[in-house]
Amino acid sequence: MLDRPIAELAALVRRREASPSGLVRASLERIERDAALGAYVTVLADDALAAARVAEAELGAGRDRGPLHGLPVALKDNVDTAGIRTTGGSAALRDRVPAADAVAWSRWRAAGAVLVGKTSLHELAYRAPHPSFPFARNPRDPARTPGGSSSGSGVAVAAGHVVAALGTDTGGSVRIPAALCGVVGIKPSRAFVERDGVIPLSRSLDAVGVLARDAADALAALRALAPLAPAAASPRRVSLVADPPSCAPCVRDALTRAAEALASAGHSVTRRAAPDLDAGRRIHRRILGHEAYAEHHALLERTGPLFRQALLVGAAVSDADYAEALRARGALRADDLLGDADVLLLPTTSDVAPAIDLASGRAVGDPDLTRWTFAANLFDLPAVSVPAGEHDGLPVAVQLIGRPGSEAALLDLARCVQAIRVTVRA
Repeated sequence: MLDRPIAELAALVRRREASPSGLVRASLERIERDAALGAYVTVLADDALAAARVAEAELGAGRDRGPLHGLPVALKDNVDTAGIRTTGGSAALRDRVPAADAVAWSRWRAAGAVLVGKTSLHELAYRAPHPSFPFARNPRDPARTPGGSSSGSGVAVAAGHVVAALGTDTGGSVRIPAALCGVVGIKPSRAFVERDGVIPLSRSLDAVGVLARDAADALAALRALAPLAPAAASPRRVSLVADPPSCAPCVRDALTRAAEALASAGHSVTRRAAPDLDAGRRIHRRILGHEAYAEHHALLERTGPLFRQALLVGAAVSDADYAEALRARGALRADDLLGDADVLLLPTTSDVAPAIDLASGRAVGDPDLTRWTFAANLFDLPAVSVPAGEHDGLPVAVQLIGRPGSEAALLDLARCVQAIRVTVRA
């Protein structure tokens, strides 16, 4: 039942062919079954069942809050929940219990969503899981990473525990787990929904995003967070990054097939060389490092070794270097990345999910999984990762980056891509 689309589940609940309590029980059973995947810091069985009963009573009385009403969802454990611990995946905040909900969760809660659990993540959304917290494993192959830092949210959706999950994205932390787990992940522009009540990593780069099974579900979940600008009906100009360097053949093939699907749907697709992202990468790293250190240096001695190591790299970014990075970022324009196109079609990750290091919870070899994702944060543009096939049983994804306010348009394009549903060539 939980594997059905949000719109279909909502209709079944309203026809009383399914109930919020039944859906939540099914969710909790799946979570218990998949405990070895390490997707959760906290499971909220009693609270979720109580909320499901409230949803049933409201719907029975004619109070309909929308398509998420009575459906199970999950939140990354850096999203505040009043009266429920929110740890950020760090021993330094293990007993932290917020007094108020984050704005993003308050919107989903007002839409009637039922919270079943707080999901595992890289410590404070950076670098690696804390050694004393669970680290998530890819449901397609538990020997592989699900990506980060919204690891558990990607697993929760891909494993069918929930219809949608909230994550945060500073350089790809929603889109990478979506890509490696085979679901849709969208990072809206930062202003789309307030970040109040989200434990920050980098205040000028962080964005709250959504992971869902497919583009239609992601659209429904996103609409419950904030109003969406309508997607224009006219054909869109799509720029395909042709032959992206250091990408596996299966990713290049997926890009080609995605471009063909978009062209078949009437959109204009042109090829271009991969953008030079090296200068932007340096700017992003300086801003992230400086802001992360400023945010969390007081916790340094109580954090895990890999987080501490990453934070100390940020400590080396001087105030002058940070100010220059902000100035350089302020000079960037969407056209610098997109050219004259409406949408850029490029990889999300360079390959399928790599093996997981069982000692650290990181990907073996520590690959740069943010190579193709950080630019959307630097330019503050909406971006979506969408499954575009499989290779050896593992998901292959592509990414669409659009202009400000194009979240709905990107998900419309993502529907075209996701319809491919083919096995890409090796």
